[in-house]
Amino acid sequence: MGDLILIRRKGNGGGKGKDGDGLEPPDNPTPLRPKKPTTSIRDIEPFIKDPTSISPDLLDLVNLPIPAPILRREIRRQEAQNPVEKEINLMKRYKEKPLLFWRDELGIPIDTWINDKPPKIWKPGDPLPLWSKQKDIINAIVEYRKVAVKSGHGVGKTFLAAGITLYLAYVWHATGMTTAPTFRQVRRALWGEIHYQYNRARVPLGGKMNQVSLDLGDKWFVEGFATDKPMENITGIHEENIFVIVDEAGGVVPTTFEALDALLTSESTFVLYIGNPVDPTGEFAEAFKPNSGFKTFTLSCFDSPNVRHDRIIYPKLTVKKWVDDKVRKWGSDSNLFRVRVLGEFPEESKDTLIPLRYIEKALERGMEGVFLADQIYAFGLDVARQGSDSTTYGIRYKSGLFRLHESTQKKRETETAGKMVDIYNELVPEFKYRNMKTLDKKLKGEDDKGEDSFFPPINVDDIGVGGGVVSILLEEEYPTNGVNVGEPPDPSDPDEAKLFLNKRAQYYWNLKKLFENGLVAINDEELAFELSKIKIEYLRSGKIKIIDKETIKKELGGRSPDKAECMMLAFSMDYADVERELVRFI
Repeated sequence: MGDLILIRRKGNGGGKGKDGDGLEPPDNPTPLRPKKPTTSIRDIEPFIKDPTSISPDLLDLVNLPIPAPILRREIRRQEAQNPVEKEINLMKRYKEKPLLFWRDELGIPIDTWINDKPPKIWKPGDPLPLWSKQKDIINAIVEYRKVAVKSGHGVGKTFLAAGITLYLAYVWHATGMTTAPTFRQVRRALWGEIHYQYNRARVPLGGKMNQVSLDLGDKWFVEGFATDKPMENITGIHEENIFVIVDEAGGVVPTTFEALDALLTSESTFVLYIGNPVDPTGEFAEAFKPNSGFKTFTLSCFDSPNVRHDRIIYPKLTVKKWVDDKVRKWGSDSNLFRVRVLGEFPEESKDTLIPLRYIEKALERGMEGVFLADQIYAFGLDVARQGSDSTTYGIRYKSGLFRLHESTQKKRETETAGKMVDIYNELVPEFKYRNMKTLDKKLKGEDDKGEDSFFPPINVDDIGVGGGVVSILLEEEYPTNGVNVGEPPDPSDPDEAKLFLNKRAQYYWNLKKLFENGLVAINDEELAFELSKIKIEYLRSGKIKIIDKETIKKELGGRSPDKAECMMLAFSMDYADVERELVRFI
């Protein structure tokens, strides 16, 4: 705490009087009333033997109408305290005024900016204070002990959770647990920020910082773990002071919340749930219902100082340009906009095909590289029919990852087929040599049976202009499935076939089950948005139907769900056979 002396206020000037009480002779030789006694830092500085022993609160009294002798007596009293008593008083001060820990220990300013707008003298690069809602949440942790925060994208929630982790560990001497849905989120997001703040503290905080843990003493530690790991990590821990911080709480499974709840049996416990509100039915959502026991906050992107003032003040926070772009692409009434921008739970109806929480999880897996781009299992090709629509090429991998390769507009059938051939040859280069390999074995009299001759199929929408593309690809002898989604369901499973109006409903429903079981990953936000707009209808016959494209286009602002259709096609069939005798090389 050796630097605490630096926060003192500047003096108003003034030398010592003859009696050494720090009073100045008045400027007016005949004043109507005498000046109130004041003191400056110069009046008390010679009496401070050990600056680290003086409370900053005492120094804040400098330049106020308090006589210097009184301040000097208080300085002597504080210096007479033993180190243990000083530490206890300091911790008490931080418990009562938690923001002072951020200022005095972490070196993060806590100045108050009106409406979170920087003063005129501020310029980019100057220190940035905690903004208003961050301060409210920090104070609420101490006052309410159980706090839940739902937020939009890029509003500083991880920064906030990291600071609260250090505060509770050092000030309350609490044992802590932090968790998130994946280890990458634990290590790179939350603990990456914890490391950053720990290393930039004004004075060394102490303890041993590890990759995802902080050792402070016997039975005094903080550990981070992922909820996709065994729950033995958190069972059996019972301490007097304990805290739990759940980052990305919207994606944490219910069993994790149950295990964490078993830890919070002592009186002095703290709980912070924070994350994007993707699931309106989970434990995170329950915290925002009346009588949940949680103090709740919502951090909308519109609360961000950058967005409020249309100016880049905090470089790491969301900017207004990003928000405006999402209004244009998603619409302000879409569920994706509610979750990512407004920090509100989605409003999902019973006719939604794939709930947004499953789409968000698949997007998270794709963005974080959880599923590998391993063996290509199939290609999807949705051919555009109108000038405003796009021809979309997609790739399905064996791991369950789906990637959009590219999109084109206003191309002829021959150009579309040629592009697909180029993509196939680039990504499946061994296909070009299949005939020569087979011929070589025949000439040598070798048996070619049992060799894996699988080549990923190209699943193409065979309706309308797509039929011409299918014909060209088959003529070029590429493994192609012409998929007519308007046909009756695939009869391979008679019981399942009775449930659906056509193949389109059947294939989309199968895609829904893959999302719900966590077997797919995507890496495109526009695809996620389109999938969130696919809805179902239940016909009088009891069969399931996917709403018409024209209806979906209205939801998408006039464009077709080309990316969603491409993914549906890629997952529609597992293989294709080209029944042709390849004899022209013989």
